[in-house]
Amino acid sequence: MFVVSTSREELINRCGSQYAISHPLEVLTRLNKESRYAFIGKPCDVVALKNFMKLEAEWKGVIIYIYTLSFFCAGLPSKIAQEKLLDHLKCRKEDLQSLRYCGDGWRGYTTAVEYSGKEHKTDYATSWGSILGRDIMKMCRLCLDGIGEMADIACGDAWHLSDDKKPDFNEADGRNIIFARTSMGLKLLERVIADGRIRVGKADIDNLKYIQPYQWDRRATMGDKIFVLRCLMRTTPRYKWKDIIKYYSGVKVRRHLSIIKGTAVRIIKRRM
Repeated sequence: MFVVSTSREELINRCGSQYAISHPLEVLTRLNKESRYAFIGKPCDVVALKNFMKLEAEWKGVIIYIYTLSFFCAGLPSKIAQEKLLDHLKCRKEDLQSLRYCGDGWRGYTTAVEYSGKEHKTDYATSWGSILGRDIMKMCRLCLDGIGEMADIACGDAWHLSDDKKPDFNEADGRNIIFARTSMGLKLLERVIADGRIRVGKADIDNLKYIQPYQWDRRATMGDKIFVLRCLMRTTPRYKWKDIIKYYSGVKVRRHLSIIKGTAVRIIKRRM
């Protein structure tokens, strides 16, 4: 799914998380070369767009006016995962009128609404943690960038922490981490702050690995997955080893061994 919003009303009506397969770069053929745009997509979408900008000369005069915005991504759930979610909610596909993955709170509930008006709900920890996040696309398991490093601005949930420094998924006042990663992104962020459109405060950078533990873990253990794949003669992404080793000591040896074992089992069972 992809859309082009050309008014404030359209943008507001289309807000919200959609944990579904999408191809936002298809929208490029519909752009007006005289307009300015903000592209919102997954980190991998932003990387693809930036690479496209380098390759396609005819777009260079247009793309310069595009702001790239991304969000923290933990992987794209498969079609089967969506069906499992509906099964958990006890809602048949043929009865489904709408599916809201979160909202009406932070994070809010995952809610399926039938044509009859009947609602089925479950919390975020169950919908994502137990169902959708367990069945993501294969390539997502080998993605090193879930935090939008190539985007002008990247955002993610700034979970509150429990006493043992683990993310607390209970309902609370919403807040986000915001990274301005380019000079253009920083200027845009400063402008919206000055206009009073958002309120910001300083974040403790040392807490980020606790607030977003999956993003930290995926980087610290990516070397384990690459190692197993190469040992079993599988194709692997080409990452710079200095980037992989940089985070390697961030988790305990037991975690590395668990990832090595789990990756080997997935490959043998042809799940990866």
